[in-house]
Amino acid sequence: TDATLDRRCVGMPDSFIRTIPIWCAVMNRLVWHCNNIITKSKHHLNDDDADTHNNNDKTKEAEGDETLNPWMELHLPFYLQSLNDIKEEHDKITATLDNHVQYLLKHSIITNLSEFVSNIKKPLRPYWICYEDF
Repeated sequence: TDATLDRRCVGMPDSFIRTIPIWCAVMNRLVWHCNNIITKSKHHLNDDDADTHNNNDKTKEAEGDETLNPWMELHLPFYLQSLNDIKEEHDKITATLDNHVQYLLKHSIITNLSEFVSNIKKPLRPYWICYEDF
């Protein structure tokens, strides 16, 4: 049964409008997390007393404000934004994303993590095109 409340895209099952965006966001956060670890370890290996201040500033910039970081965003279909409960649902989903990332890391779900991370150059982002859009 499809629980979609918005009927403009009747053919879109929940797996398309919720599950796929969740996993895109989880993969993005995983890549961002791994890249931060790599960046921090490179800075740590290259640190000497003269560079410590500059490297700490760069690390802080890389971490930045997660709300403005494209690697940290959850993208749900634009037509859901007209629903009253979407902000609450978006916040609930976003609150679970880091737990999913930690689970993937803890259980080594992705067997070749370094290769996966090196192949993702830009954040994954789902787009929805409905028959009704044409």
